[in-house]
Amino acid sequence: MNAPVSNVPAPWPGRDDPRPRCYSRVDPDYRVVSIEWIELPRACELSLRELERAYFAWVPRISAGAVRPSWKGPEGPLHLELQPWGWPQAIRLAPAEETPTQLKRAIEGGLLAHPGGYLAFSQHRDGARVQLVVALVDFRPRLPRWLYLPTQRRLHVRSTYAFLREVTRRMRLGRPQPPGIPGLR
Repeated sequence: MNAPVSNVPAPWPGRDDPRPRCYSRVDPDYRVVSIEWIELPRACELSLRELERAYFAWVPRISAGAVRPSWKGPEGPLHLELQPWGWPQAIRLAPAEETPTQLKRAIEGGLLAHPGGYLAFSQHRDGARVQLVVALVDFRPRLPRWLYLPTQRRLHVRSTYAFLREVTRRMRLGRPQPPGIPGLR
């Protein structure tokens, strides 16, 4: 017999299950800022580079296989390519710039993006809590506003939420491997 839900302990004592949060805006000059984060009770065991790889491993899944990441060497640029041809490149990202708390890639352009802005992954400690953050800053979409807002923007937020929830779930279960990359660690 299953225990009643009310008797099931919270995944982390003293806290409800952490939920992703979002801050998003579109400036008058059509620059997009979209920051998604989740508060964790401890630091994620994965490096920022592993988190980035795991995030992009989600791309084919959320795009029904229409877009795939293409890594140009371990430290090189990253391209999101339309399938099945691998061309045109949906978005081109520069080689990563990494600090101890942030991994950032400048957006170089592509079919879906004008050059400018960046995508960053970071972890910030705030007392006992840690924020895991995915930030898209000063992104300049090529799609017209009326098409971008209900499609590409919504897809980015939803996929990032799903990614953050999956990282949290794996931490709770004691599985350090990032989602989408079996056996990375």
